[in-house]
Amino acid sequence: MLAATSFLQSASAESRKQMPNSSSFEKIKAWQKGHLLALEVYKVTKSFPREEAFGLTSQLQRAAISVPTNIAEGYARQNNKVFGTFLDTAYASLVEIKYLLKFSAEVGYISKQNFIKLESLADEVGKVLWKFMKEVKSVSSNR
Repeated sequence: MLAATSFLQSASAESRKQMPNSSSFEKIKAWQKGHLLALEVYKVTKSFPREEAFGLTSQLQRAAISVPTNIAEGYARQNNKVFGTFLDTAYASLVEIKYLLKFSAEVGYISKQNFIKLESLADEVGKVLWKFMKEVKSVSSNR
């Protein structure tokens, strides 16, 4: 039985909506929002200076892709305790994104308008991810 299935048996109704009894991480709300953030970060970093390709651009893109990737990989591990660890890593990457966006705006690589939009999206991802992470860890610690 998948860890997600055992998680669903004791999780809240909201969590059950996020992790349906299927093998698809794509139905997890935190993954969906993290994926959207990654796409938006990639769009914005296309206009970064060429000399930043292996610096700030790469760092921000890697952090952005890390959020949905860690949610997907943790889900695939089929163990809620391990999943919680991957969700921790996803959350840490989100914090990294928030700093790198701030830095990028301060050095003039991101417009104020884009920064506000991306910061708001990152905050939204953070709220959903934090709640989901706490629920997964709660179920894991009750076993």
